[in-house]
Amino acid sequence: MIGILAGAFVLALVGCGDDGSGENPVTSSRITGAPTTTAPPKELDVFDYLYTQGPETADFTVDSEATAGDVTAADVSPFTELNKCLGQTEQDPVAAANGAQLTSSDNLVQVTSAAQVITPELAARHAELLRDPRWDACVMRLIAQSAADDPAADDSGTLGKMKRRDAAVPPGAQARSSYVMPIVAEGTSVEVYADIIFVGTGRVESQLLVISALEPADQLAEAATAQLLAKIVKQ
Repeated sequence: MIGILAGAFVLALVGCGDDGSGENPVTSSRITGAPTTTAPPKELDVFDYLYTQGPETADFTVDSEATAGDVTAADVSPFTELNKCLGQTEQDPVAAANGAQLTSSDNLVQVTSAAQVITPELAARHAELLRDPRWDACVMRLIAQSAADDPAADDSGTLGKMKRRDAAVPPGAQARSSYVMPIVAEGTSVEVYADIIFVGTGRVESQLLVISALEPADQLAEAATAQLLAKIVKQ
């Protein structure tokens, strides 16, 4: 039942399509004076900042393992295509990875994540993007389009009208995009809930995706977010 939505939301986690034009390139100021010597930044392993199976998903099945992301790919992070959607340019991350996908034993809940190592300057820019009022509309357009284009959609069901859901941002997280929508399959309509939670500090960003049928998985989302936050501060 949640297969059609899972595919669409995984795409949303990595972009929202080109729906704008124009550029807003990152600018920098030149500082003059005596050169200074700085130590190179610590090398970070992006896989350290993905969600991994915890107490809240102990009975879940691991459907796929974590994989490295191509930092030059258009879908390497949700911010890459979001910038295109907003008519802006984007910088490639230093490193990226996609987390394992986990599914509950009753097949009603799915959890996955993504992470990127970036520059502090890009982190500040992304924090600003998350406050852009156009964010949700952009993501919702992509999800609807992805579901419509999914070749398996006819077997999984039909995605109904998507609505925003008022859900609290977990403590310590940057933002949360929450949605609810019906999926109609074999004449039966089921409410499906989806959340994308963003965490970031220093040179690392992580995103958590939780999808559940029948009722929201808010407690699981909060526990999984806490795991990511505990990892992301260790840089």
